[in-house]
Amino acid sequence: MQNPDVFTDEVIVDEMLDFFTAAAETTQNASQTFINHWIKDNNSLQKVREEFEQIKEREIAENPEYKDLSKEELMSKIVNMENC
Repeated sequence: MQNPDVFTDEVIVDEMLDFFTAAAETTQNASQTFINHWIKDNNSLQKVREEFEQIKEREIAENPEYKDLSKEELMSKIVNMENC
């Protein structure tokens, strides 16, 4: 990193773009794999729905003001890294 002839701003920006592109492609592939699996295996999809219901019920018990939120609002409140 100390050599400015090798690590120019242009090279660093290109590397960062490569990392961001790879991350986006990985996320897309993982999402497609999950969706494909759930389409083919309804039992797995049902398990995910049941787990979400458990999390939802627990969060509403802890935060009664969540009870009247729409599904989208509720998901934005409770779907996070701590619950997943």
